[in-house]
Amino acid sequence: MKKVTLFIAAFLMAGAMKAQDSVTLDIQLLPSKKYEQASVQNIQMDVEYGGGAQKMDMKISINGEINTKKETNGMIPVVMGTSMSMSMEMEGMPGNSNDVKMDMYGKVKKGEFVPVFDSIVAPDMPSQAKQLALEGVKDMLTKIDYPKKTLKIGETFVQDVPIDMPLGGGAVKMNDKITYTLKKVESKKAYFDVVHNISMDGSLADGLSMKGSGNGTGKMVYDIDTKYPVVNNGEMSMDLDMEQGGMPMKMKMVTKVSQTTQVSNSK
Repeated sequence: MKKVTLFIAAFLMAGAMKAQDSVTLDIQLLPSKKYEQASVQNIQMDVEYGGGAQKMDMKISINGEINTKKETNGMIPVVMGTSMSMSMEMEGMPGNSNDVKMDMYGKVKKGEFVPVFDSIVAPDMPSQAKQLALEGVKDMLTKIDYPKKTLKIGETFVQDVPIDMPLGGGAVKMNDKITYTLKKVESKKAYFDVVHNISMDGSLADGLSMKGSGNGTGKMVYDIDTKYPVVNNGEMSMDLDMEQGGMPMKMKMVTKVSQTTQVSNSK
């Protein structure tokens, strides 16, 4: 009897180990959940122009909370509250900071990851800025697409994330090609290595043009039970060539991003 018990235990352990060789990626917002998110971006910029140079440091801290309600007719109501603080220090100039708080309301289809927001509450923002923020979030979210698929260790999937940014009276177009490679699955979490390949070009007001490229690496951790990425970290480096009125400028930008999410049942 003892040998039979040991055999069954060994069989179950082998099955559990085999189950760790792959993961079914199915990122979505679940009903009646609270997603507490904390994100920090540190950006360092070195600009060279006309024989001179200037350094700039920027920090963006975002604390957010996504609350989902009970599903009704295949749709899940979503409330996303965001508190953002941005500070900037430029060599030879006084630093400045700005704080923004806003709540967005919308719905997400059952089984999907990207909500559609239709209203915003932000008492300290002008009406035009609120509308721009709402449209900007909508546009950004529609370009984030995770596949629903099963991956084995070593397999990859790719995201192309195009970003159009109105800036300085013109527009900047950027594309981030992100490759995710599954490295391991353990304790109901899937661990991915992340590689970024970035391209950018744009034309701004007063004849300022820019073109650049960059790359980076990072990590993503996907929680299998909550069907959500709970860690997203990365470091990206970009080189930009700019020109205005015949004067060439160069910028090197290094961005470090750290984002964590805690998922719990909503009250």
